[in-house]
Amino acid sequence: MFNFSTIGIIECNFVEKFGIPRQPGLSPSSDAQIKMPKTRFNQEAIQDLEGCSHIWVIFVFDKLKKIPDKPKIRPPRLGGNKYVGVFSSRSPYRPNPIGLSLVEFKGITKTSDHIYILISNHDLMNETPVLDIKPYSEFDTPEQATFNWQNEAWDNLKVTFSETANNFLGRKPHLKEQIKELLSNDPRPAYMKKKTRSEPHGLTIGNYNIKFLIEEHSCCVLSVAPVNKFT
Repeated sequence: MFNFSTIGIIECNFVEKFGIPRQPGLSPSSDAQIKMPKTRFNQEAIQDLEGCSHIWVIFVFDKLKKIPDKPKIRPPRLGGNKYVGVFSSRSPYRPNPIGLSLVEFKGITKTSDHIYILISNHDLMNETPVLDIKPYSEFDTPEQATFNWQNEAWDNLKVTFSETANNFLGRKPHLKEQIKELLSNDPRPAYMKKKTRSEPHGLTIGNYNIKFLIEEHSCCVLSVAPVNKFT
């Protein structure tokens, strides 16, 4: 038995599982920060980190709704139609719910009480516990590396915006780009893609609700509106 302490938590605008990129590197506009207590240890531990362009974030899948108990999973990249061994996947449902993400390092800021490690192009949920941070190295990508079934291409969608959505996002270009990146990778579970009838879907990014409709290989953002805190 091992006991681990977290070094910090993720703060970002991914407040629900649905819509989060399935891998890091799919949404350059998605920013986050790792919030750490400003202890003497942490201040010394982050020295020289600013010489890195990318870092590995080791974290815990703490929002799982069921206990991982199956040795095989159906990855979204294969359309949910084929099983692969969990150890050949990045599925959160594994014997120990530990995740690993390679993210872009953007800098460090500090307040009187906390240290914030700024990152982007991530796939992490808000309030995710972080176990460790490691620098990315050239040795992390062997020249002869192969990825087997993970070389299957993503079925990217063409994303458009309704007039209503465009009007709302007129002064929010960063949010618009983030929505486009997330929806182009089709966030729906495989079972939804098999439905013959298309229905509007919704996801929440930070303080905004996004409604969209997917038909064949295109996605239209129907509306973007502030979250109603009273519902």
